[in-house]
This record gives sequence, C-alpha cells and structure tokens, in this order.
Amino acid sequence: IPSRLKMEEELACQVALTEDLIVNIPRTSVMISDVIVKAPLILPMKYKSQDIEMDESDRFGFAVDLGTTTLGIYLVNISKKKFTSSISLKNPQGNFGDDVMTRIEAVIRNKKNLVSMQKMIVRTMEWGMDQLLNFHGINSKKVEEILVVGNTTMIHIFLMEDPSTLGVAPYKPRFLRARTFNAESLGFETCPKTKVRTLPLISGFLGSDILSAAFAADFENVPQKTVLADLGTNGEIILKGSHEIYAASCATGPAFEGASLLCGMQALPGAIDRVSILDRYKRPVCSVIQKNQKIGVLDNQKSAQKAIGVCGSGIVSAVAELLRSEILKPNGRFNLEFFSSPEQESPFVVRDGQAEYVLVPAEESETGKDIKITQKDIRAIQLAKGAILAGVRILCQEANISYPKEVLLAGAFGNFLNKEDVTSIGMFPTMDMYRIKNIGNAAGVGAIIALCKGKKALDKINKLRSLIKIIDLASIPDFQDTFVSSLNFPL
Repeated sequence: IPSRLKMEEELACQVALTEDLIVNIPRTSVMISDVIVKAPLILPMKYKSQDIEMDESDRFGFAVDLGTTTLGIYLVNISKKKFTSSISLKNPQGNFGDDVMTRIEAVIRNKKNLVSMQKMIVRTMEWGMDQLLNFHGINSKKVEEILVVGNTTMIHIFLMEDPSTLGVAPYKPRFLRARTFNAESLGFETCPKTKVRTLPLISGFLGSDILSAAFAADFENVPQKTVLADLGTNGEIILKGSHEIYAASCATGPAFEGASLLCGMQALPGAIDRVSILDRYKRPVCSVIQKNQKIGVLDNQKSAQKAIGVCGSGIVSAVAELLRSEILKPNGRFNLEFFSSPEQESPFVVRDGQAEYVLVPAEESETGKDIKITQKDIRAIQLAKGAILAGVRILCQEANISYPKEVLLAGAFGNFLNKEDVTSIGMFPTMDMYRIKNIGNAAGVGAIIALCKGKKALDKINKLRSLIKIIDLASIPDFQDTFVSSLNFPL
C-alpha cells in the first residue's frame, strides 16, 4: 500500500493512481458468490412435482427469470409438465451498475461492455443449470429448451442486442416479438444444441417478465379494477379496466432493492429485513437474514449472522414502524422532539446537524459501524412509493375508475413486503389490507407454464399483449402534480 495513503479507508473516487497498489476489499462487500433468495413460486397444483420418478425418456427444460438484480432458474420436466427444482443467483452485471440505465450507459461508453455483460449472464445461467442437472443426475443432452423472461433491457443484453436506444427518448426497443435461437449462438456450452426462446416484450420499460406475470395471474379473467404490480428498480404496473388492460412503468429508483441507501444492501445474509419498534425511546428489534433462514421472522435472540445493512423490505418495514410510532411525520421528516436529548443507548443520533435513526449500533453490527436510517434514505423511499402511487392513480384515471379493488404484488421485493407496512406508507390508494395479495414470483410461474404448454401458451400471451394499452406517464399533463401529491405518507 503506498505510503501516501495513511488512512485505513479511502474513497476510491478521490484516489489518483500513480503507482501499483494493493486494494483490500472488506468481506462484507464481497457478496457476489452468495446464492440469494428469490420469491417463491405459487404454482397451480397440476404443475407441482409430487415426487414422480423420472423416466429415461423424460425431456427437460429451463425457465429463467432474468432480473436486473437476481436470476431465478427453474428446472422443468417437460414430458410430465412438472416443475422440478430451482436455484436463485445474483446477477453479476451489477458490476456495471445497479439499474438498467447505468448498464445501458456502460454499453454506450464502450460496446465491448455489451459482450462482457452478455457473457456474464450466460456463464451464470450455465453454472446454475449445471448445479440443478448434477443434483438430479440428468444428462445435459436431455435439456430440450431454455425459455427466458426479463425486462426489456435485460433481454436485449442477453440476446446481444445493443440496448442504447432504450437509454434515450423515445426509449424504443430494437424488437418486441418473441424470438428463438440456438443456444450455441448465444455462447452456451452446457447445452449448445438446445433451443433458447424469449417471450414478447411490451415496450421499452415493460418487458416479458411483467407479461409473463400477467399470464400466470390469468389477467384476462381477473375482476375489473385489479392491479398487478412488480416492484423493483423499475416498477411495472398493470390495471384491468372495463374494456382494456392499462400498463405503465414507474421510475422507482433503486431504493426498493436496498441500493442508494446509506446502509443499503440486497436481500442477502446479513441484511435487516424486518423492524419492530416496541418502545419509542429504545432501540428497535431487527430481523437479520440468515443463510437458509426464512425471511421476515423477527428474532429477539442473538444470531450467528450480524447485521451488515438493510434491504428493501427492511427499509419499508422501518419507515412504517417510524410512522406508526410518530417518530416520523407524514411529510417524511423526523420528529425532532425525540432527538432533542437522547438517552444513552437510544436509537436517536444527531450528527453534523442531521438526525439519524440507529437500527443496530456499531458494536453489534458486522461492519463495526452503525446500521442507520438517514433523512436522505426516507426521501428515497418517499420518491419510490410516490412513483408507484402516482402511477396507479394515473392508470385508474385513464380507466375511468376511482380506485383499485385489489392489488397483486409480484416479484421478490413485493413478496416479502408486509401488507400492513405497505398500507402504512401509502404505497397504493387507500384500501383494506386484505385486498393486497402477495403472488410470489409470478414471472417465473408464467415462464414455467409457457415452457410446459409451448405454442398454446405463446398464442395466449400474444393475445394478452394485444389487449394492453401502454400509458406513458410522463406525457400525462397532470402527472407531475399527481406525483408530488403522492409523496407524503398517510396521516
């Protein structure tokens, strides 16, 4: 380490490299190899495996939910039309940025980055597929098809299509139709002769993942006024109207994925995923994700894995609890009465004139630093939930209805959200909590069913897509006013 760097830590952006140096990356930052949690599959019974023995003649396929943050890889027995097993992995493209826009910008800067990102995702898919095949003792030659769904940018990168046009107005994709390839042409080595298919895309910011989720939810036949929401770095919402289906994408930002927060992280071991404030003047009780542990269970006992940061469901839980405890005001500002004279070991801290709420103190965290929530973190959640609420309000306006009757929450983030927390922060128009339903990884379910049903499923998906009316929120005259009025938390 060069002698001129005296401190233990330096901001990389402020270091000019003039000589060779050794970079030490803290263990808490090396999360790439973790197998991470994907939302569970809520499959129709007829597609669930019931310990049916595999025959030598059985044919197999993989359904892949290619997300910006995670990959869900699902092994399917095509012959018996049964889901077999799955694995979830972190998307290694995160090295190029947490969201799709930063990855598009990486391609615009250097076209070689497109090749690198595409190879990354193919190698990761292959690693996951190999794990599942080896576990079940299945020869890769029996893999007949790989069906991939994802947002429009992820599908473009996967198919080696330049996504640059998705980064500038009018955000036009290079293609929308379903496509079929030979696996070898995309760089697959495990199953080079296998057919690779992608489902249709809807628009530049509405991909085959939300379409697959709508297919899985049988959205053509759900009651009118039903909303399907897939929440992540980019929020995708669909509303069933009386005659049409309306769809829009909302720029929620990366806060729901744990990014952009001071102590934010993905939902990996060490992430705080639930918060409970039992006494307003004492530190809260936090649930920390453990390896192979069910998420969302509050744990009062000290566990093996200490807190490293807070993930999306954790920050929503914390904000909801702060609101219910009146530590946070409806306008999103901390109630400074609690910070005026904090007692020893209280969660209230004022640093450099700024109020901070400590979830886990430094001496109890894995990092040796306070895991805390700042005013800026609260603002990030306000902007994210405001974008979703405004989007739903505009879709209701376009469909000429006053409010949604039911909300279906899809995806990993949506699945692990507590319904009471969602209601407390006002993510959706005011409604009874029981009208919000978690439907798991619906995109993955849709991909599995499409893999099993082949052309029949594709025909139905194409028909569903033809019924969708895309609403460009930015073009709606009163969208900005609607967005601003959606920022405050409920009283």
